[in-house]
Amino acid sequence: MGASGQSRGTKNLSEINLPEKMKKIFLFHFLFIFLLYIKAINKTHTIFKGGYRMKAIKNRLGKVLIVTTIAVSLLATSFAFADTKPVPKVTEGTTVSAKASSVISWSKAKRIFLNEFPSLSGVKYLRLTKDDGVRVYKGKAVKGSYVYSIEINAYTGEVRDSERDYEGSRYSASRAGAVSKSTIISKIKRRVPGATIIYVKLDRDDGRYVYEAEAYKNGYEYDFEFTKRGTLIESERDRV
Repeated sequence: MGASGQSRGTKNLSEINLPEKMKKIFLFHFLFIFLLYIKAINKTHTIFKGGYRMKAIKNRLGKVLIVTTIAVSLLATSFAFADTKPVPKVTEGTTVSAKASSVISWSKAKRIFLNEFPSLSGVKYLRLTKDDGVRVYKGKAVKGSYVYSIEINAYTGEVRDSERDYEGSRYSASRAGAVSKSTIISKIKRRVPGATIIYVKLDRDDGRYVYEAEAYKNGYEYDFEFTKRGTLIESERDRV
């Protein structure tokens, strides 16, 4: 059950609101350094008239003041941008809200689950987790031989995916010469104490009878396969 990622728009300079105060500071520093440079050049010209020494001092002084001008300008600009905040983009049909980061409650998610499958009266589990970076509620419920699965967007309450699967036994344990379903449940609970059993069914795989089962505990789903006599063939544990 994949989720489509949401792309975020790239901010550009047109989205940044530079305060008027910072603009004035920047302009003031630039003009001040420029006037200081002109005054210094004129003064140097008055003291040292002609010759190599006047030219060398003017060049050296000019370089120093140019570097100073650039440094002060960059500093003023950095202060200006440091106090600005980008204007959030608002697409059509959306609003900017302080509550946008909050998720729906567990009880509301449960109501959405039961509304999706009106025949259900309860759930086996319903857990807040993440799928492809999106917070979602994942859950399962059982009624008769059917297992109901759901995935709900935890922010909007939208049902991202829902399924109903038949997980009933297709064969009789007595006819297959198999142990009872309750025996398999006991074996699962010894392996995973406190687990919630989702289903246990007797099926055929490659011409032999096997028990397939699923259980849940603390955010993990456990899948088991047993021989018809109750010997464990394999098991897996996956994070929900």
